[in-house]
Amino acid sequence: MKIWMISDTHLGCRTNSVMWIELIRSYFYEFFIPLIKKEANPKEDILYHLGDVFDNRQSINIAVQNLAIELFDELTKYFKEIHIIVGNHDIMKKNSTDITSVDCLKYMPKVYIHKHSTIKEYIIDGKVIKCALMPWQVDEQEELDFLSKKADYLFCHAEIKGHQMTNSIHNVVEDGVEINEFAGYKRVYSGHIHYGQHKVGTNIIYVGNPYQMTRSDISNTKGIYCLDLTTGKENFYENTYSPVFLKFYIDEILDVELSEFFKKIKGNFVDILVPSSYMGKYDINKLILLCSEYANRLDVIVNDDGGIDDIEEMQSDFNILNIAKTYIANSTYDDELKEKLLNSFIALYNECLNEQQNI
Repeated sequence: MKIWMISDTHLGCRTNSVMWIELIRSYFYEFFIPLIKKEANPKEDILYHLGDVFDNRQSINIAVQNLAIELFDELTKYFKEIHIIVGNHDIMKKNSTDITSVDCLKYMPKVYIHKHSTIKEYIIDGKVIKCALMPWQVDEQEELDFLSKKADYLFCHAEIKGHQMTNSIHNVVEDGVEINEFAGYKRVYSGHIHYGQHKVGTNIIYVGNPYQMTRSDISNTKGIYCLDLTTGKENFYENTYSPVFLKFYIDEILDVELSEFFKKIKGNFVDILVPSSYMGKYDINKLILLCSEYANRLDVIVNDDGGIDDIEEMQSDFNILNIAKTYIANSTYDDELKEKLLNSFIALYNECLNEQQNI
């Protein structure tokens, strides 16, 4: 008997982006479900979703809800049971788990929604294996009280101090529960933090989201964990299908064969960092247009500090807003005209963005 784990699917991410709806659907039908068909036993194996099925905690887009119902209905064919623990993005109220977006799935056969902590018992070769399921806790003391109960494994959606939030070693969880509160379990598997990781010297694994969703996921390997309750061994199945986020400096591109570079970026989300001094000296438009034919999305970032960690996520296929800001700032126009041009461009940019989101 095996327990398969997935977490933080965030259906409806990027403001219900049609592109992301299709990317997620494709992930399940082209990678996850074929993997399960090959490796899982539908009469014995169980799926645990470790929280944040949906992205928006206040409203669910009809297309997104339809995708969730479609996917979980399909997944019931390949698992004996499916257990969903409620994540912080699944609850409407921050201080209560009573109203959740995942309630739309509770009427499906073999699907169980866990709004409150519970312990499941499985008998393996005559031995009782206890699996604790702990959804997002709105009360810290209740969380600590539950963690004091004895179980072999913990599956949760929690903030645990000292773990990385992103690919930056300086961005760590400062609030939440102390690591030593989880010491009584053979292994802890948690959702909530998208950056998959196993902190050295601990029994805690953040399974991460199943596919890269933001620049913070750069170089973070995504995949699926599977725990064999009979042997206590776990397997990790890497997601080799979904697009990933890549970052290149313009000089890196100029030094390689373009055909090889195009293979590398094909279908992925690509940032190309260009020093502002290049904008007026070189015509890079042709290169950028060529690259954009291969990438799933291409952003040109005018940047002189060598990094993009603080650049917020952009919604357009090209980061023309940053380019326009840099061009206007470096122009010879007087300050009054610069301000008018920038305001006009931002208004036009937002108008186009709103039209794109309504398509």
